[in-house]
Amino acid sequence: MDFNKISRVVIDQISINHTRSLFNLGLQAGESVFGFSLLPESVKVLRNMLNLQIEAYEKAHGEIDISGTESGIQSPIQLS
Repeated sequence: MDFNKISRVVIDQISINHTRSLFNLGLQAGESVFGFSLLPESVKVLRNMLNLQIEAYEKAHGEIDISGTESGIQSPIQLS
């Protein structure tokens, strides 16, 4: 996938819950909300992929500081 050719949205809030068969993921950007449902196996793959990317990022750029916000996420929208 060429990430330079896809549209992007800056997410400032994340919500997640689960049922027996699905994980529900809500991503919010300002007033827009995007919902996704994933199979448990897909969520586990996503977790592993995120862990690898976070480890690589922190190795190159230092630890990501999530202190200072209740949710752990500082949105560029909220900082302006």
